Amino acid sequence: MKHKRIVSMLLAAFMTLSMPLSGYAEKTVEHGASTEVTPYVADTQAPVLNNISISATEVQAGESLTVTIDATDDNSGIENFKAYFINRTNGRRIESDWGYGDDALSTQVYISKYESNGTFELEYIYISDKAGNIIYYGDETAPGTNIQPLPCIRPTFRVINEEEGGGDIIPPVLKNVSLNQTEVSSGNSLTVTIDAMDDNSGIENFKAYFINRTNGRRIESDWGYGDDALSTQVYISKYESNGTFELEYIYISDKAGNIIYYGDETAPGTNIQPLPYIRPTFRVINEEEGGGDIIPPVLKNVSLNQTEVSAGSSLILTIDSIDDNSGVNDFIAYFINRANGRRIESDWGYAEKGSSTKIQISEYEPNGTFELEYVRISDNAKNYVEYTQNPMGEQEKLDIALSFVVFNDDFETPVPTPTPEEKPSNNSGESNTPSSENSNENSSNASSGLSLSINRNEVKQESPKQQSKSIQIKDSKTNITISAPKGVLPEGTTAKVSPISNVASSLSDKLGTFLLYDIKLVDENGSTVQPKGTVTVGIPVPEGFDIDKLVVYYIDEEGNLIEYPVVVKDGVAYFETDHFSYYALAEKQGNSLTTQSTTETQTDSNKPNPSTGAQDLTAVLAAAAVSLMGLVVLGKKKH
Repeated sequence: MKHKRIVSMLLAAFMTLSMPLSGYAEKTVEHGASTEVTPYVADTQAPVLNNISISATEVQAGESLTVTIDATDDNSGIENFKAYFINRTNGRRIESDWGYGDDALSTQVYISKYESNGTFELEYIYISDKAGNIIYYGDETAPGTNIQPLPCIRPTFRVINEEEGGGDIIPPVLKNVSLNQTEVSSGNSLTVTIDAMDDNSGIENFKAYFINRTNGRRIESDWGYGDDALSTQVYISKYESNGTFELEYIYISDKAGNIIYYGDETAPGTNIQPLPYIRPTFRVINEEEGGGDIIPPVLKNVSLNQTEVSAGSSLILTIDSIDDNSGVNDFIAYFINRANGRRIESDWGYAEKGSSTKIQISEYEPNGTFELEYVRISDNAKNYVEYTQNPMGEQEKLDIALSFVVFNDDFETPVPTPTPEEKPSNNSGESNTPSSENSNENSSNASSGLSLSINRNEVKQESPKQQSKSIQIKDSKTNITISAPKGVLPEGTTAKVSPISNVASSLSDKLGTFLLYDIKLVDENGSTVQPKGTVTVGIPVPEGFDIDKLVVYYIDEEGNLIEYPVVVKDGVAYFETDHFSYYALAEKQGNSLTTQSTTETQTDSNKPNPSTGAQDLTAVLAAAAVSLMGLVVLGKKKH
């Protein structure tokens, strides 16, 4: 019977040791919400167009057809596209709606009911990916500089209009324009009215632009709509100075999309006609003390809250500027990577919300240095000024040297290599320096389930500088990052990061101030995997932690705490490892941690060791079983 009891204990202990720690963790440790994160790397290549097709070769005026593209992107995926068609006979153009997404690269082309009979062919197509890489395929008339020839036969469709009178290809005709007054006080408005006609579809809208020839300032009207209401308002800023404004040009379009400009050659369109009447003028009167504001703001300085930023995160830009009267209204800044020509712009900043704004860095942005290239500031009187490194015209010279560095998959954070440290001696007086292979054996001498002796895995680490072309995984909830050279993680690997909030006091007392995470890697099938080499882990450091005392502890299967040193950079604690489980970011308590039990059961060191072989094996397995029981007790205390 005694022999059977020993065999039973052996089987039970073996089954206990064979069960993965994660099996216990799921039952005994309270986890936070898991987040599956898809790995990403830098994306500098624009999408590639393979083919483009349309759903019909003939379409009735007033109906639509579908345009579909076959396109691929090397990394971030297709963001959107748009197709432009042209009638080579009369020069008329039709554009599609925006198409979005990899799985829905189709969109509609709506044909106006006033479109005349004619054949349209693809002129060019615009495609962008989620990393902001843009490419045009088609004619040289495409507005972009990155224009590629179409890789397929140019699709065409024929518009059929069977309505009496056919389509409308003639723009409106302006007969006259008038103002309801010739003098207006600053802060007030006046009315501009046009007399215009269209041969078929009718007037759609118009807009008038006025200029002060003395100082070059411009004022534009609101949009005016419809045949029966061809009037709109011209609002005068309360900061507008005294001066005379005359009509510079006027824009008019009909419902068929025909556009015409009347006025000066400064009008932006190509279809410009001379004004058929005397040019109307009005005089602005500003009686406020100090008069108006015709001087733009002055830029004094631009600063950033940090000079290094990880892809997928952001930084804050702040401007220091002054304005003589109305005050700064808004601003924007552009940065350029001189090595590859890529640009990043800030969000618009508005003075009413402060003098700072955000610069969002794409998660696909490659490594590189971006320097300040351009700043635009405007005041509440609509005076604006542009600062640039290579000024042209009325632009000002940008003399502020400012830059930031983006880190993505190849950052060069000097993470130190963990070095082995002796574990406190056991009862026999021998010291142990466990490796990952012998940690089970050493921990079998532990007296309880949570051995707090410090030991480190002696693993050959690869310098991050050698980890070129790596893949980075980022958890969106905790912002924990995992960077690894290609080949170290299986293709399609994702991460599951679970913050652990409820921790037994026996552990928290030893760690002091800490954050505990269960970090797992899973493959495409959802199975847990371990890296095939060294990876770099970055854990954001919360406020209140003493960075001079920071370490990371790995909790192994026997409950031992294995200490890893960290390097803190930009508020992130980096360390290297070659396996995943439970990791705690903590402030180191003194020089070392002492061995202490978390259960009431203690091994009496004064008792002699069992003499028989069966007793020796039983003692070893029992000690290991007690070690795992400690983890179970730890979990039960949490619940």
